[in-house]
Amino acid sequence: MLRNRLLPQWRNRVALGLEPMEVEQWLKALKRKKGLANPTLDKMRRVVSLVYRHSQRYGLIPRNQKSNPMRFVRCKTTSDYEAMILTPEQAYAVLLNLREPERTLTLLAAGTGLRVSECLGLQWQDVSFAEAIIQVRRTWTCGKVGWPKSKTSKGPVPLHPLLAEFMFRWKRKTPYSQPSDWVFPSLKLKGQQPRLANMLVEDYLRPAAVKVGILSSHRQTDR
Repeated sequence: MLRNRLLPQWRNRVALGLEPMEVEQWLKALKRKKGLANPTLDKMRRVVSLVYRHSQRYGLIPRNQKSNPMRFVRCKTTSDYEAMILTPEQAYAVLLNLREPERTLTLLAAGTGLRVSECLGLQWQDVSFAEAIIQVRRTWTCGKVGWPKSKTSKGPVPLHPLLAEFMFRWKRKTPYSQPSDWVFPSLKLKGQQPRLANMLVEDYLRPAAVKVGILSSHRQTDR
């Protein structure tokens, strides 16, 4: 967040010269242009505030409230996202309009309750068809490998026979099927890393929902 968002915008500014209103305008512009959610914007505000607090701790700036402009920056903390509940028939219609591996990835997330970062972090060595379990050992988010959020997340996940069938078919089809290969690799990067999570929704799930009449094209653009 510091490297990709904050430093490019503020690296050349004097810390005590930053005004709360210009930070608010910057956050609003990110929401409008980049589609960032309110919780993400608030996290960015809190990260900047933490930088100021550390600067105060080490005596780089005065230790008073006025020296931390983030205290006066207003930012919504709740998401504008509204979940859409599908009937089994609607869900099946969406699946029929997905290609592979998007269909298997969607089934994996829906059938196991795994986070999309956990699904994308899977390697074939984590999937045991013989024991019918999936081991969650890592995550893939923001272009980096991470660890599952909790001990519970690291537990084995049951692999339903129907899901196992889809995953086995995909394993036979993908050019990257070795134990250390990613289950859902980026073909553009020749399997060196998993694909991006936002592509599943933006490029596949929403267009499929529009095609079967579950989501209007106007709503797809707005959301």
